[in-house]
Amino acid sequence: MLKLLGQEQLVQEIRFIRERFLHDPVFQAWIRRAFRLEISDELINEDAKNIHSPTFIICGESDETIPVEFGEHLEANISKAKLHVIPGADHQLPTKYCQILSDLTLNFLTSVEV
Repeated sequence: MLKLLGQEQLVQEIRFIRERFLHDPVFQAWIRRAFRLEISDELINEDAKNIHSPTFIICGESDETIPVEFGEHLEANISKAKLHVIPGADHQLPTKYCQILSDLTLNFLTSVEV
């Protein structure tokens, strides 16, 4: 949307900042801590444990934005959850790994008993 509005420079600045933070060890430590707090306080203790329908969780092994541990915690706390970690995949699952996502989703949906 920003490109369409002629804000290409802003898009480039956002990309630069994002890439810089994703490779900053201090930022990485902070984001992991934030996810752990979010997981333990809200998702796992209350919301996730109330999900009782079949749930498929897909994570990228090399995702630096949402760590695999997030998916592991969800799988452990959702009664009918199944986790699949895509080896080597980063956070761009829908754009870089769309065929794998499609195949995994189709396999999951066809295996769910209604």
